[in-house]
Amino acid sequence: MKINSKILGLSIIVILFGAILLTTLMGWWQTETNKVPAKFEAGEAAGEYNPADIRGSYSFGDVSQLFDIPLEDLGKAFQIPPENDLAAFQLKSLESIYADLPEEIGTASVRLFAAFYKDLPYELTEDTWLLPQAVEILNFVGRMTPEQVDYLALHTVAMDGSSSPDVPEIQIEDPDTAKSTDSEEEHVALDKTVVGSTTFQELIDWGVSHADIEKVLGTELPPLTTVVKDFAISRGLGFSTIKTQLQELIP
Repeated sequence: MKINSKILGLSIIVILFGAILLTTLMGWWQTETNKVPAKFEAGEAAGEYNPADIRGSYSFGDVSQLFDIPLEDLGKAFQIPPENDLAAFQLKSLESIYADLPEEIGTASVRLFAAFYKDLPYELTEDTWLLPQAVEILNFVGRMTPEQVDYLALHTVAMDGSSSPDVPEIQIEDPDTAKSTDSEEEHVALDKTVVGSTTFQELIDWGVSHADIEKVLGTELPPLTTVVKDFAISRGLGFSTIKTQLQELIP
């Protein structure tokens, strides 16, 4: 049996576009990101996406699309190496890039950046750090409150690994006094606080049980001399999430 070539061609077109129409109606055909963070339900930001719900599995392309932030600004803010596909780069990979810095640059940093960039409500429940390039972009956008400016002046990490509270064009009242006060408070806060250099042995010494740590990790406890952040990165886990869960276990 021979099939007319015109009929065959028409059949292929019908099948092709019919399949696209069907997958679109069924929600299978995705042309946009399927990442959907929670939205604010009340206040001036009602209806806007909540940056606190940004996940480590999101890419910079997702963040750019959801929060209407230019992809170029995100790339500059987090200094993503040019060999990477910026739009597809997952936020949880930031911890691997900046593993050698004294403070964590990760998903929480992107949440903070998005909130300050878009002037959205954001509760600072833990110390969150940004690179100088990110702070300069936020300062240029000009939507930050004086309190946010002060916060970033003391939560900026330089690329060379040193803390850099003095950011260009960011000024606070009596910076010498502010630095001194912050150093004293940070010294107190570091007692029983999970940071980038904390080991599992320290958690045990602080009263956290082996069983509770293994519940958070979802696996057996590694050698106690292992640094928590190094373990998280080696397993592809988000250090910021693990850090928060472990901190809650400290009596």
